[in-house]
Amino acid sequence: MYYLLMIMLFFTVLLLLADLINTKREVIRIRKTLEEMKEILKNNKT
Repeated sequence: MYYLLMIMLFFTVLLLLADLINTKREVIRIRKTLEEMKEILKNNKT
């Protein structure tokens, strides 16, 4: 379970970096991945 949180943290850092660099395509891709991770977390909790 903790590894999923670490991955989410990693992607959040990537998202912040992408925002700084202003690569919108990367930001969209990372946000989609984050949403997928959140869905996986929700599915694991239930």
